[in-house]
Amino acid sequence: MSELRGPQRDEWQSRQKEFTKRRTHSVAWITLLLLAAGIVALVFRPDLLRASLFESNSDYRELGIGALPRSVAMSRAVQPYLNRLSREHCDREAILPLADGLKATGHLREAANALVSFVDRCKGPNEYLDPAVEDFLALSDFEKAFQLADRLVREDPSYGRYRYLRALSAEKLGNLQQSLIDHIDALALLGNPANVHSSVFYDLALAYDRLGRHCEAITPIQQWAAYDPARYNPQTRKLIEEFSKKETAVPNTPKSTPFTPRPLRAMSFWHGHR
Repeated sequence: MSELRGPQRDEWQSRQKEFTKRRTHSVAWITLLLLAAGIVALVFRPDLLRASLFESNSDYRELGIGALPRSVAMSRAVQPYLNRLSREHCDREAILPLADGLKATGHLREAANALVSFVDRCKGPNEYLDPAVEDFLALSDFEKAFQLADRLVREDPSYGRYRYLRALSAEKLGNLQQSLIDHIDALALLGNPANVHSSVFYDLALAYDRLGRHCEAITPIQQWAAYDPARYNPQTRKLIEEFSKKETAVPNTPKSTPFTPRPLRAMSFWHGHR
């Protein structure tokens, strides 16, 4: 270009500008055509766009999962177990890791549905429904949580853990009397009360408290603390004091009867763990 002079240089520059202009116009037209094609596809065939972003097949639907984002379906936490279950529909060593993988990617409902569908399809094991109840509780789907917990109690009425889950679900639905009954039965069925977690006693106390039976709410806390003197800490004493204040603030409160856990049936072993 350094050798071009006068009119030749001007002509060369003019041609360069014209070429750049035409190329810009071509790129713009191609972009517009692609955008228009995408809009048409989205309007008339939205399934094409969905298929590019989501994974879904009959195996998913049988597990109650539906469509998953492709990034989730192809992840290491999910894909290997989906593949195993597509080959062996009742692979018990695949369903729990699959549910964990779905939960790890934020798909709690899909994890719960997969567990329920698996148990229904493979006729058990019922204990796989336990984490599904917790998932539905976490999703605030209390109706499904209660239905599932009630199913577990009916199929294994002597297992305290299922009573406890049903008590939590019933309380969320506002069925406070049912919640209290299940909390009482859960504590009775969980074996040696000295080894039962403090939350069981605390939730029982709250069940009494919600029904306005504040004096009876004190008894489970005292019972829990009696198994270990170290449990009579400032927090425990404060809780007992709060229940006592509620009791004295309520006029004409009937005298409460002592709390006595009642077993559903005689048991020769501890159902607290499996």
